[in-house]
Amino acid sequence: MIEIEILKKEKTPHNVIDHSIAVCKKACEIAENFPEADLDIIQKGALLHDIGRSRTHGITHAVEGVKIAREYGYGDDVLNVIERHIGAGITKKEAKELNLFEKSYVPETLEEKIVAHADNLISGTEEVDVDFVIMTNSFIICCKKLPPIIEKHILYMGGSTFLCQLFYCGRLRLGH
Repeated sequence: MIEIEILKKEKTPHNVIDHSIAVCKKACEIAENFPEADLDIIQKGALLHDIGRSRTHGITHAVEGVKIAREYGYGDDVLNVIERHIGAGITKKEAKELNLFEKSYVPETLEEKIVAHADNLISGTEEVDVDFVIMTNSFIICCKKLPPIIEKHILYMGGSTFLCQLFYCGRLRLGH
């Protein structure tokens, strides 16, 4: 697939490429339940969703990813998948608090929702279940600060510092 070559050309870290491939596989598996979903958009969006990590591992990797993918001629359908996968949805107000462009990053289309959900179900290259996601969020809330060893592990496994960033700005709460 050309998207893998683009990731390599942009010097995306190998663990992020492996993560993106795993997300793509999971997204395609989810899409099997939705015959109306556009598999081409899902595959391209899933493979490129973290291309911005070639420039930053912060929350702005989605914005950077859109800039990169736009340079390669991708349309709004794929660009929106890349931009709206962060946190599986960030409201306009939350975007402002996270120093992002003040707009909604909430997935809207079926394809955007499938990729965002698949990304949440993949930690590094391993599939996790919803209980794992909830447990991880609970751990961060309980410890008041993400221990450096856990943060290093998340980054090493191709994960995101997004949960950590949400916690630091006071936005991480279960049930809200």
